[in-house]
Amino acid sequence: MQWLFRFLQKPLQTHLNVSKNLFKFTDGIEDLSICYGCKGLINGLQPIGYYDSDFAGDRESFKSTYNYVFKFARGPISWKSKRASMIVLLTLEVETDAFIEGIREVSWIISLFRELERSISRLIVLYSDSINVITTAYDPTFYSRTKYILLKYYYVREQIKQRLIEVTYLDTKRIPADGLIKPLNSHLYFKFLGLLGLEPKPNLTIEGIRPTG
Repeated sequence: MQWLFRFLQKPLQTHLNVSKNLFKFTDGIEDLSICYGCKGLINGLQPIGYYDSDFAGDRESFKSTYNYVFKFARGPISWKSKRASMIVLLTLEVETDAFIEGIREVSWIISLFRELERSISRLIVLYSDSINVITTAYDPTFYSRTKYILLKYYYVREQIKQRLIEVTYLDTKRIPADGLIKPLNSHLYFKFLGLLGLEPKPNLTIEGIRPTG
């Protein structure tokens, strides 16, 4: 969808054909909704985050894209997908940029919970499919090829030292944020909806009250 938005001013027939195919994907999901609840939760009511990146995924500009999804009570509460403003030459730097965006969102979520007078008892876990990012985040050793982005890594490690977050590995296929930036066939699309927590709308009728309409 975000790819199509770039051609709203001067759309071509190709873009129209793509949009028609996009509507085919959305057919039959009108009854799905974001459902929140405690059923099936292992760690209780605790926000969790997933982030991912697509290195030089834009075929026209070769710019990278980063995204994240945060869930609470089995449903998404915050998500973002954005193309980078400039070309990045290292995969690790793109992954770190995505990680930093996730950390910033964690800070906002913590502030929101404080305003709601609800404390977060444990570290917020950020799931990543990048072994390199996890290693760099916890390893105090710097290498010469990453010296020019030391500031980003120092920022990441500082947040971990302050016990703000914990970064954990998770396979790409289980990260819902992955579906925000990569093309999906029908099977992967519906799997993506399941990872987001979209379910059939529950029956919210109250006993003794007959629904109208």
